[in-house]
Amino acid sequence: MTRSRQIVVSLPETLLLRLTREIEDAKMDRNEFICESVEYYMKERRRRAVRRQLIEGYQQMAALNLELASEAEGDFVWSEYEQALSEGE
Repeated sequence: MTRSRQIVVSLPETLLLRLTREIEDAKMDRNEFICESVEYYMKERRRRAVRRQLIEGYQQMAALNLELASEAEGDFVWSEYEQALSEGE
């Protein structure tokens, strides 16, 4: 079991009211709800960061892939490709 520490957090009154309603609706203890919410938020931030990195990587590779495809287009013989596909290679 991990050790818990108490902290004090200041929230605007309107956010505190919304939080209290959410906790009541979830029928959870306040500490449990906040811990779960913070964990979810941090996981979501990591997921979004990875997604951004993937998008950036795909965008960077797009230009290279297009260049490679256009270079190979002149050397490529479609009939050989179709023959290889039909033979299961």
